[in-house]
Amino acid sequence: MQYIVDFFKSLGEIITSIIEFIIDLFTGLIDFFTSIPEHVQTVEEFFELMPEFTVPFIVMVLAAQLIFLIIQRRGQ
Repeated sequence: MQYIVDFFKSLGEIITSIIEFIIDLFTGLIDFFTSIPEHVQTVEEFFELMPEFTVPFIVMVLAAQLIFLIIQRRGQ
């Protein structure tokens, strides 16, 4: 009889863990998407501090790095 009780306790813990994982996942996604404007503003402020003639080169380098990151090459 104790095995049945232990089984249902374990099953309850598994379900609780799955629910907590889903809640944490959505909380993290919400935090990520709400912090994007702050990061964009930081990048814009960075470009404002750079001299005008260096901005296109910096943008090209960042774009190339982003493309390599997306296709999982990372410059290798």
